[in-house]
Amino acid sequence: NWDLSLGYGGVFNFGHLALFGIGFYAYSLLAKQAGVDPWIALVASGVIATVAAVLVTIPILRLKGIYIILVTFGFAQLVMQVIISQSDLTGGTQGLVRVPGLYLFDHNMIRDGKIAYFYIALTLLVLSTLFVRLFVRSRAGASIVALRDNEEYAISRGVSLVRQRMVTLAASAFFTGIAGAFYAAYQRNASIDVFGMSLATIILSMVLLGGTSTIYGAIIASFVLTLFS
Repeated sequence: NWDLSLGYGGVFNFGHLALFGIGFYAYSLLAKQAGVDPWIALVASGVIATVAAVLVTIPILRLKGIYIILVTFGFAQLVMQVIISQSDLTGGTQGLVRVPGLYLFDHNMIRDGKIAYFYIALTLLVLSTLFVRLFVRSRAGASIVALRDNEEYAISRGVSLVRQRMVTLAASAFFTGIAGAFYAAYQRNASIDVFGMSLATIILSMVLLGGTSTIYGAIIASFVLTLFS
């Protein structure tokens, strides 16, 4: 979903690094600390990430280029520092362990070598891909592409830069938060390493290797990088 804002929207940003981490920690806190059902926590994490995306969009509505990168990267670092400072709740630099995983009825998803997680991940991949496909073919998708290709002309034709930028980042945030939550459920522990540049570099490499503004390119690239890494 990073490619939705990066490729189709033409907005290079590090906001998704923060959104992934927010989904990651939202799930961990909801499922472990608050005792919320893991599946509800998974969906709630996507919603929380979407709200966070709307908030981070406000200061970058009128910005361009390097300024968007700086603000969104700063936002990711701010989120990380907040998590570290609230160590009584988040575990700080030590993180959280024994985060509740997902479940399928009475099936033990740990003892089966986490094969069930593969099928859940595959389902999420299909759903997110379908969502992106529908979005880019919608009127909103056409608007963000128009802004990317020729901003002045698109605005002159009545396309709102502010509204479309907010819609783009918010739309791409939900499944980013879900992905972060799923990663926490799979790992069963939470660490601030999720905000590190190593993970961001891997994800960005998948997008760039697969080609921006392509729905299936990043998917193919992710399989290639995983296979040869």
